[in-house]
Amino acid sequence: MQINVTDAGSLVRKIRVRIEPEELAEIEAKVVQALQKQAEVPGFRKGKVPANIVRKRYAETIRQEVAEKAIADTYYKAIEQSELEVATEGRISDFQFQSVDQGLEYEVEVEVMPEIELKKYKGLRVEKEKVRVTDQMVEEILERLQDQYATVREAEEVKEGLVVTLDVQELGEGDVPVIGRKHEGVRIKVGTGEFDPEFERQLLGAKVGEQRVVRREVPPTPDAQQQQPTTESYRVTITKIEEKELPELNDEFVKNLPDSDANTLEELKASIRESLSHALQKEADRNFRERLINEALKENPFEVPEGMVEHYLQHVIEDIKQQYQNEKIDEEFIRQQFRAQAINNIRWYMLKRKIAEVEQLDVSMEEVHQVIDTIPASDAEKEQAKNNPRVVDRLRDDLLEQKVLKLLETNAEIIEIEPQEASESDVS
Repeated sequence: MQINVTDAGSLVRKIRVRIEPEELAEIEAKVVQALQKQAEVPGFRKGKVPANIVRKRYAETIRQEVAEKAIADTYYKAIEQSELEVATEGRISDFQFQSVDQGLEYEVEVEVMPEIELKKYKGLRVEKEKVRVTDQMVEEILERLQDQYATVREAEEVKEGLVVTLDVQELGEGDVPVIGRKHEGVRIKVGTGEFDPEFERQLLGAKVGEQRVVRREVPPTPDAQQQQPTTESYRVTITKIEEKELPELNDEFVKNLPDSDANTLEELKASIRESLSHALQKEADRNFRERLINEALKENPFEVPEGMVEHYLQHVIEDIKQQYQNEKIDEEFIRQQFRAQAINNIRWYMLKRKIAEVEQLDVSMEEVHQVIDTIPASDAEKEQAKNNPRVVDRLRDDLLEQKVLKLLETNAEIIEIEPQEASESDVS
């Protein structure tokens, strides 16, 4: 077998494979021998048909099987001999085979892994938010606790601050109900503006069972041809009006809270502050890791094989199909939406492995087993996990990533910044 490798793009190589007549003759002899055992020809017992008759009677079958076996026997040997680091399965083309005496040739087009030249991964400038818990955040949680344990009683008419349950029927031209556009059991806290300030204002003074037509102006979208605002109309039916009486925030309230070790209001505030601080720290660490990875990728640009991107996207599509089995999936839309993420994740996977190689970072089986031993599971389940190659490989990759990120963080120039204004709901 002879091979010749040529470039066909930045990450594409073509391997020209030639199999000499002598090699093909050996393959053909085995094919004919196998056919002799199966051939049924009048005048001969099964398995006793002469080779020359088999060759003549099954010429086309022999030719096809010789070609298939020749490619199967040489494909991976050719890739190995080429010494290419192949990224995806190759595509066979330009197949040439007339007879054993003339030999056989074919071409394999493969994508190869990029050669990553590390330019900068130490001294990366990366921002990290400071962790600050404000009194407002603590107050928001306390207010939510009050709301959770409030006493609810029915009210006679809609006022600001009350919770209204209503059925909403969208109306079309001439206030004709739009079929299929009715929503029942909609709950609104009037006066908060969370639903729509103008919509809520028009509910004031309504009583249970009352119907009202509510209208609101909707501004045009930036790409709309019609630049005038449109009016939407709804017929609403008030089904329930509720008023909440909030409990007083004091030590007695705190003592009656389930799943709380606090005995005083001050202890509860301290506990809330600690929980918020922990949540904000996790959020800050997560954001910092993302920035660290993005900065490392920006400083070390390289291409990724298109076949790997397509393989990643196909997995995403299959996962979405599994989640939404009864819905039609727009595969092309998914490819467009997830393409950037696919490229980013593949590049980070390659880059972290290159950094680990240069820095001689590795993960031992002992480290993997230590992680498995911390999992809340039975001894039998832990042992099973230790003997599962997929579990071991996934944990090894996670641990390697942690080591690479620790290296990047240790050598980074971290710039502390003030956190963006956030409410408790942003971190809960």
